[in-house]
Amino acid sequence: KRYRTPHTKTFSIIYIHDLKLNTSDITHHLDTFNKIEWTPVITGNPDEQVYGTQLVFPSRTKYLYFSQNLHDDTMVNRRKHLEQEYDEALCLCKTIQAKKPPRQKYRNSNHFLQTHLSYTFPLTGLSREEAIERALQLSITGKEGFFALVSNKDFSLHEALQYYREKDGVEKLFNSIKNELHIRPTRCWTQEAINGSILIVFLAQLVISMLRYKHACLRHVSTKFIMQSLSNFALTIITAQNGMKTRVFSNFDWINTLVFCGKTPGS
Repeated sequence: KRYRTPHTKTFSIIYIHDLKLNTSDITHHLDTFNKIEWTPVITGNPDEQVYGTQLVFPSRTKYLYFSQNLHDDTMVNRRKHLEQEYDEALCLCKTIQAKKPPRQKYRNSNHFLQTHLSYTFPLTGLSREEAIERALQLSITGKEGFFALVSNKDFSLHEALQYYREKDGVEKLFNSIKNELHIRPTRCWTQEAINGSILIVFLAQLVISMLRYKHACLRHVSTKFIMQSLSNFALTIITAQNGMKTRVFSNFDWINTLVFCGKTPGS
């Protein structure tokens, strides 16, 4: 008898994911970064400036990117955080000078331990802006605006960034569906119940996505906060004796005001 051997098909998995920047990246590439030497990357957004370089290894390719928008956003957010820390430090300094106990967050809360705390304020003598600017300069690590990707396939810089962002968008979508919209279990997981739950949660995600598309300021607000704002919005209907109904809207905040009224509170 003659036996036919079935053809064996092998499938190779192609991966691409983000990678933490290490000391070698900072020393050999980030510290010597020059926009002229790195390759400009077209992202589809004319306002976004991205530059990249490739490091090819035998079994993988590493992609280093610099985004000017990411750098600027990082520094702005860090400055806001330092401004908050400065105000907290100033409040703590005034509390200590008034010989009052500091807030519980600055003390040990264990009743079986006795702690002796000492606070120093090295930026004393500087103005608020000078102190924040100096702290901002000291906080710079050299990683601001940079990020790295790795893949087992040699993509171009544009392709690698595009594929990663598409993958990241899908992952965030399913994370939002699972952990923020919460697919709630039904009494009986019949196929119809499963299909209905999936349909409802995808429709909810569609509404959130449409709100983000319509209002640009909601694109950086998490699904959790948008849902909480919409849930807090209340409508009370008061019926008079003559049958006339009065509708009272309450629990406004800036998100639901923007959604239902098209403007922010006070505007």
